[in-house]
Amino acid sequence: MSPTPSLDTTTLSRMLDHASVAVILADASAAIRFASRPAARMTARPVEALIGFPVHDLFAPDRRAAFADKWQEACAGGAVAGIETEIQRADGQLTLVEIDLLPLPTPSGTAVQVNLRALAALKAAQEQTEEAAASLAKERRAQEAFLRILQFLNESTDGTGILRVGLTDSAKAVGAQLGLLYAIDAGGRPHLAARYAAGETDAGAPGAASESGWAKQLAAQVIASREPVIPSPVPEEADLVIRTGCWEKRPAGVAAFPLRFRDQILGTLLLVGLRPFPPEDLRLMGILANQIAFALSNADALRRAHAMAVELAEKSRRLDGQSDELLRKSEELFSQDITLLKQQEALGKVEKLKADLLEKMSRELRTPLHRMIGHLISVLTNDEEGISEESVEHLRAALGDGTAFSRTLSNLVDLWRIREGQMPPDFKLVHFEAVLEEAVHHVSQLARDRQVEVIRDLEGVMDPIRTDLAKLTQVMTEVIGNAVKFTTKGTVRVTAQTDEARLVCQVADTGIGIAPDDLEHVFEEFFQVDESGDRGFHGAGLGLCITRRLVELLQGTIAITSEIGEGTTVTITLPIHPSAAGAEA
Repeated sequence: MSPTPSLDTTTLSRMLDHASVAVILADASAAIRFASRPAARMTARPVEALIGFPVHDLFAPDRRAAFADKWQEACAGGAVAGIETEIQRADGQLTLVEIDLLPLPTPSGTAVQVNLRALAALKAAQEQTEEAAASLAKERRAQEAFLRILQFLNESTDGTGILRVGLTDSAKAVGAQLGLLYAIDAGGRPHLAARYAAGETDAGAPGAASESGWAKQLAAQVIASREPVIPSPVPEEADLVIRTGCWEKRPAGVAAFPLRFRDQILGTLLLVGLRPFPPEDLRLMGILANQIAFALSNADALRRAHAMAVELAEKSRRLDGQSDELLRKSEELFSQDITLLKQQEALGKVEKLKADLLEKMSRELRTPLHRMIGHLISVLTNDEEGISEESVEHLRAALGDGTAFSRTLSNLVDLWRIREGQMPPDFKLVHFEAVLEEAVHHVSQLARDRQVEVIRDLEGVMDPIRTDLAKLTQVMTEVIGNAVKFTTKGTVRVTAQTDEARLVCQVADTGIGIAPDDLEHVFEEFFQVDESGDRGFHGAGLGLCITRRLVELLQGTIAITSEIGEGTTVTITLPIHPSAAGAEA
């Protein structure tokens, strides 16, 4: 027996022990001269036991003759690939494998490399790949359905169109053959609003779903229970049939989900398939049903918003006469300032012109604005009984808008002064309790109007802190005012504690909360959490921006946490002894 070429066993092990196949090297007499660790594990034998072992004896007895023929072919110099056979392990078990025989010419004769792959692992990998492809295809269909519904959500006020598109995309996303979508009529009963049949575009075509008494009862059950209903198995009395031009079958899977938006049920989504729907499809149906309900509610809100916009436009037209003069003066002032800005920019005086523009806006707009606000307050205070309720409401609205405009103007001036370094802090010893008392007084009327209780807990604050009284008062007034403004019939709790180095104050409300996507933007200039314009939350989006800059001037930090519907917590941290270097900067 001639040995195979002299090879470094350590090198072979390093090369082949981590290969994707199990490898055996045998000489022309079929005696094994080298085996990789994967080959040893596959045959349930130690590597040492395989050395010198006949290759033929590794295979099941009824497969050895066929293997011998392939072995002779490989020894003659021909490569043989893709042989399916069975290995008989040392423990007696049989393993289905695929082998390749590769001839290796050597100076002492032909050796053969035997590559072994477990077919069970290959098939498992293939099945996983197929399952992953099917899952990806289903996810793609679901994403397409979401996109289509969201497109209607953003663009359409057509409730019928939303139902039709939502039903079609939901059915396609889960592979349903039939779909029925029931809306609720004025009497609270379900009526068929949209139908879908796979392969059909016309709801009245032969393959489309017809009105079903059993399906209508199922839709009514879902509406009454407000919960999904998945009959399993589908009862015999169900008069639902899946038809095409060639065949007709009864369904094996039926699922009905409520169209729920918040606490309101708008209808029922009912889907029918040839097979029972798996759990992941049922979860997807529930999500799509909620999306359809959301789109329907949004379409109704858009219609009502349009009607409200028309009504508000008419009211605005009636009030335009009162503000024309102010607008004319404002336009003239802006025109003059813009002309002056352009002239002085050519002379390199841009920064000075910015200061002039802001000072003129503050002076020229604030004086007539305060005069107008004073007139409105005077009329509402003295002559309210002599005018109609509608006129009183208009005057109060004008007063609110004027006050908001005045506050915005002051905020703009403060923001500019902070940017220009014209509001340096004046650090003195300040009692935080007095600051909080002043801030609560400023928002007391708003708190009474909104039925909000402001609770103070200052047990953790003992000694005065060194800070800027006016700036800290402005900060606390803005933060507490914001908490009251976005809370209705709730509470605003102010707590504070001090240690040797800092004061930590938290203002927690039970208001509407802030969406996660909005939290990262709340300190930006002109950013408003509520942009709908119809919830009564006035402002230009400068309050929190200025508040953060003031806190930074006081060498402190401010942070906000919030949950929608649960409330918002603002945390302000200030040093008790701010650094002199920071004050000068």
